[in-house]
Amino acid sequence: MSGIVGVIDLRGKPVDGRLLQSMTLQMTQRGPDGQQIWSQGHVGLGHAMLHTSIDTPATAQPCSLDGRTWITADARVDCREELIAALGAGCEKLGRNPSDVELLLAAYRKWGSDCVQHLQGDFSFAIWDGIRQQLFCARDHFGIKPFYYCRAADCVIFGNTLDSLKLHPQVSSSLDEQAVADFLLFGFSIHPRISVFQDIQKLPAGHTLTLGANASLRCRKYWNLPVEQVRRFKQADACIEEYSTIFHQAVNDRLRTDRVGILMSGGLDSTSIAAVARKCLADQYDQFDLRAFTFVYEWLIADQEAVFSQQAAETIGIPVHQLNLDAYGPCDVFGAAHGLRSLLESSFTTPADSAGATASRYSCRVGICGHGGDELFHPGFTDLKGWLQTNRLAVLALEAFKYWRKHRRMPAIGLRTAVRKALGKNHRTRQPIYPPWLHHDFERRLNLKQQWQAYHSRPHPAETPRSAAVDGLNHPLWHNMFESYDPGITGIPVELRYPFLDLRLISFCLQLPAIPWCVDKLLLRRAGRDMLPDTVQLRPKTPLTGFPDYEHLLRRTDAEMTNTFLPDEFEAFIDMQRYRKIAGQPQKLRPGEHTLITHPLRLARWLQYLEPGDSKNTGRLSWQILKKSRTEKKPIIPPACASMETSTV
Repeated sequence: MSGIVGVIDLRGKPVDGRLLQSMTLQMTQRGPDGQQIWSQGHVGLGHAMLHTSIDTPATAQPCSLDGRTWITADARVDCREELIAALGAGCEKLGRNPSDVELLLAAYRKWGSDCVQHLQGDFSFAIWDGIRQQLFCARDHFGIKPFYYCRAADCVIFGNTLDSLKLHPQVSSSLDEQAVADFLLFGFSIHPRISVFQDIQKLPAGHTLTLGANASLRCRKYWNLPVEQVRRFKQADACIEEYSTIFHQAVNDRLRTDRVGILMSGGLDSTSIAAVARKCLADQYDQFDLRAFTFVYEWLIADQEAVFSQQAAETIGIPVHQLNLDAYGPCDVFGAAHGLRSLLESSFTTPADSAGATASRYSCRVGICGHGGDELFHPGFTDLKGWLQTNRLAVLALEAFKYWRKHRRMPAIGLRTAVRKALGKNHRTRQPIYPPWLHHDFERRLNLKQQWQAYHSRPHPAETPRSAAVDGLNHPLWHNMFESYDPGITGIPVELRYPFLDLRLISFCLQLPAIPWCVDKLLLRRAGRDMLPDTVQLRPKTPLTGFPDYEHLLRRTDAEMTNTFLPDEFEAFIDMQRYRKIAGQPQKLRPGEHTLITHPLRLARWLQYLEPGDSKNTGRLSWQILKKSRTEKKPIIPPACASMETSTV
């Protein structure tokens, strides 16, 4: 994940070369293979290279094919052969094996801003079109690569690293109150456009950003998750074969090097990826290094991932490193903070840091993981209703009996959950508790109760053949997670990739009827029958058996949780008397309610790291920043804006 940055002076004055150089050098840790800048008059671009592929040449960036159109990009392009064929004559001068960034430039030269309709992969990039005097930026379909921008008084600043953007003197450190509220309420951002800083916005996933000659910014959505028509196969083997072909392509496109690490649990998703990755690497390289990293608990909670991941690794034929998480408490996520950690992504960061640092020691710059498999193969109650409309109940009963006879348990198709929910007895979907410690003024100013109710009572998606999967893949948690794994947050030059979020694979799987192919991930099990041990093949979906943060809270003293991390100034957001009462008695909470204690702790801890050089800061500097935030009101952009086709910023 290379670092990208750019500045455009709206007054037409030359870009400050020293400042641009500083902003680029700040990204050295994420892009250690070379840092370069390019500037021409009022436009400047910077790039910090992280070279992850040995199959294609590393093109120095910022890059141009004609000296008039320049690009700085963090990109990995899928379906390269298809894209090269579509480019036709526009690709002839690039040679036999063009780099990904050269393909992006060729695509823009041929299709202009519509180039994103022809791209697949993970990317965020900025192109300066000197002919049109236009800036064009884009972020990939799922937002795997971050992109931030700031419209300041005299300039537009953009890039993929918050630390870098904050070096510009026109970017303030004022926090965005809505971002703070999101974290306290939900633990992640539900607004796809806001960042933790008032001046910096996010370009949402599947969007482009254009700065025209009139100095107006236009944000446009170019992609929605497809709603596919149901496709039925007469022969099960034909379905499995086609799926396997696409799955192999999705994994192989995310390798492109002979040193790869994989985040592998003992479950079906990540072990299937590991088995296919092992085969792909063996077909391409005489020597390669594929190794797995598994997060385990030994004493904090009951956990069997170590056993199953070891069995899978032995069958696949790869080494596995088991990374113990027992010692990571709810606030230890900041123990190895690098520069500016993003508040809204902090909850995800520690495991990624641990695996990334270990992978980096083995010279792995590419990591792959199984995120997305649960959502892609999730059968919901809507899927069951659709199946019953086209099939007889007797057939369903017969298939359920066959499943029970083989597995000694009923298939997970959402029926029992729907019944429990109708009876009001579904403890698994009990609505979380609204935080009772929010300060009244803060709560009233942002209408937090209404936001809470709106989020937890949001309507279910329209009933489509795979509405449960579509809903899961559209969840706002995704963009928070992707940004948390970015080297701009972790400070570790390892790029994480997600085969289950391949557009070809998603399109194929969303066409399949959930019953039978998604029940207990039948398709995935059938496709990997000869690659994994029976213990993993037959293992049911197994979530964590406990709540590690809750267990840590039970082991901490009252003083540790209420006094160490919470400065007095925190009362602007939290009623400290109410909070201390809850934090002092964690045993009275249900395990899943531990966030009533941990969210404020993490926020306060993060504020202490807002200025990394001030180790004695106990919140006073952060309070000054927050105080400014509260005096500057700005309109709240609701999640619904993500569906707008075009908006002017």
